[in-house]
Amino acid sequence: MLIHRGLTLDEILRLHQEWLESGGMAGVRADLRDADLSGAELDGANLAKARLQGMLLVEASLCQAILSGAQMQGSNLTEARLNGANLSHAVLSDGNLMRANLMEAVLLEADLRRCSLRYARLAMTKLAGADLTEARLDHADLHQADLFKARLRDTGLTGANFRGADLGLADLAGAQLKQANLGLANLSGAILRSAQFDSAQLTRANGHGTNLQGARHLTPKQLTTLLTNEETVLPDGTRGPYRATVSGRR
Repeated sequence: MLIHRGLTLDEILRLHQEWLESGGMAGVRADLRDADLSGAELDGANLAKARLQGMLLVEASLCQAILSGAQMQGSNLTEARLNGANLSHAVLSDGNLMRANLMEAVLLEADLRRCSLRYARLAMTKLAGADLTEARLDHADLHQADLFKARLRDTGLTGANFRGADLGLADLAGAQLKQANLGLANLSGAILRSAQFDSAQLTRANGHGTNLQGARHLTPKQLTTLLTNEETVLPDGTRGPYRATVSGRR
């Protein structure tokens, strides 16, 4: 059984539960900084507000785990299973979650700045208010995810699947959306200034009130598939709705 800082894992979890239940008056806050729990089975574990910076959790199973408010900066969760886990307000900045499974997980207002989430499974995940600034989500699956008011400035989203996702009022300024699928996504009120759209799919996405000023590689053909209105700001700075002409110009 794992020993860390003189305690077994079971002891750490038990003392942490006491610490949580007593409001810090009893027990001990879990401190697993730099521990190696790769492959560990931690389904349903309660590590809310725990100190987990720099941990190795490669291929660990944390399904339904409670990690809300946990400090997890720089941790490696490559291919970890976090289905249905609660990571609201958790700090995961500079972490590695490549190919991690976060389907139906809750990450409300989580800090995911500069994280690697390439090929991660984030379908139906709740990411409202999360900060994904400069993160890498290339080829991640985010279909039907809730990203309302999320921050994705300068984020790498090449080949990401946002089909049916809610990106209302999200900030995607400067995001790389090459070959991304935004079909049926809600982009109402979203900021997409200077975002890159090479070969991105926008079929029947809701672009009402979306700011596309300075968007790059966004073709007339793509714009005709986007639902725009008079509140939409088009790439040239004019107001919508977008209407293509025979020549491809407005």
